Amino acid sequence: MPLRKVWLNVHRWLGLTVGLLFAFSGLTGSLIVFNLTLDESLNASLKLTRNHGTQTPVTDIVAAAERRAPAPGRVVNVFYPRVANGTFTLHFRDPEKSNKSETTEVFVDPVTAEFLGQRIKDSGVLAWIYRLHSTLLAGDSGKMLLGGTALAALVSLTSGLMLWWPLIRKGFRIGFGIRQRTLLFDLHKSLGASFSVVLLLVVVTGIYLTLPGLIKPLVTTISAETKLPAKVKSKIPKPRGPSINPDAAASTALAEMPGCRLMSIELPIKPDDAYRVFVRQPGEVGQLRGVGRVWVDQYSGKVVATRDWRKFTFADTVFRIQLALHSGDAFGPAGRWIFFVGGLVPTVLYATGFLLWRRRSRQRKSSIQVTDSRHPNSEPVPDQLIAAT
Repeated sequence: MPLRKVWLNVHRWLGLTVGLLFAFSGLTGSLIVFNLTLDESLNASLKLTRNHGTQTPVTDIVAAAERRAPAPGRVVNVFYPRVANGTFTLHFRDPEKSNKSETTEVFVDPVTAEFLGQRIKDSGVLAWIYRLHSTLLAGDSGKMLLGGTALAALVSLTSGLMLWWPLIRKGFRIGFGIRQRTLLFDLHKSLGASFSVVLLLVVVTGIYLTLPGLIKPLVTTISAETKLPAKVKSKIPKPRGPSINPDAAASTALAEMPGCRLMSIELPIKPDDAYRVFVRQPGEVGQLRGVGRVWVDQYSGKVVATRDWRKFTFADTVFRIQLALHSGDAFGPAGRWIFFVGGLVPTVLYATGFLLWRRRSRQRKSSIQVTDSRHPNSEPVPDQLIAAT
């Protein structure tokens, strides 16, 4: 069988089967590309403020929240405003319970320290769509199914490019042109080729995010991965004195990593816990998250451990940029818009591919019926003739 025929069969049957789930993943992915912005728009009374002025110290924000919010437990995490007019988000949880799903998000105005409201963490439509996209609401089994889909989609995209390559070699108009009489085919091959880089990037990063065990061993053969500091503790003084406040811990982190942006602070719960300050350092890939960490002794205020982007190995960098690449965040606001559109493309590819297959099947059936009516003992019409019709 000619190689092109092999690629055609692979592309056709993977597209008709796995392509449906790939299209579904693309649609849900597009919906959550701007999930943080959408969340702020849909819940503006909680996540945005019209007040202007000096930001209240985090210590006072925490005290006001614990005094006024009816949320159970105590503050365990403080998230700084994401945008200029954003609010503080504080996570309340019972320290005695290990189940982090029982977390309440409390929102506080950064200027007035006013309690704005609360909700259960990961509740609402956007959180549900995110879980649908990342696990199909089926936990690890769903992630494995999505990983298999990403692997199949990688083969399908590669086969599509192999089929398209001879066309572009004949000229730009052949490779990307869209003609009315061959609208479905031209739309399928032109759209797929135009977004091939985006789709391949989404698929490859999706394989890592769902099946990291396949990718990590390959990367770590050429570069070592730096493990996160484990069991970072504060040294309890004798006699035991007062703890520093969250603002002091944040100042220590800023001094340790100059120019960084404060993202959140994990507060110490136990007497020997340390503050953990999450930051985004200059030069990091992606704007929405930070990978830098600074652990601060809650008594002495000294740095106990760090996770420094500037000291990342090649493997560290590869693993930490996958989510930013997958969502388009690595390429800024414009990149997220491109990836938003790119997430819609698999649906168009599936629809056009299905219609092309159905048309071909009908033509083949019609050709066979005509042949049989003329020559009852004749052989079926070859695929090559049907494909040429």
